[in-house]
Amino acid sequence: MRDVRRVPGVVVPRFGIVDFDVDVDAGGSALYVSEGRFGRGAGPAAARLVVFTRARTGFVRVQRVGAITGFAEAPSLSSDGRTLYYHRRVGRRFGIYFVTR
Repeated sequence: MRDVRRVPGVVVPRFGIVDFDVDVDAGGSALYVSEGRFGRGAGPAAARLVVFTRARTGFVRVQRVGAITGFAEAPSLSSDGRTLYYHRRVGRRFGIYFVTR
């Protein structure tokens, strides 16, 4: 892999937050990103999904995916862009969930 670069506009809001697990819609106009807060443990202490939309000079952070609550990560968008699958922790268990528009 060559010519690796940071995606313009995709930045974390504060120290201790890490962007990971990303999926992009078919048109390249939206990025669905896992945003995690890390503490002293090995994995994230908290995670949520946020959307970045394409702007003229890069991407702009719009908002958290409001239909999803709790610890959510690993977004995967369906080919038609209408269903968003994700990994969610409920209690001590993890499962695959989805939301539709």
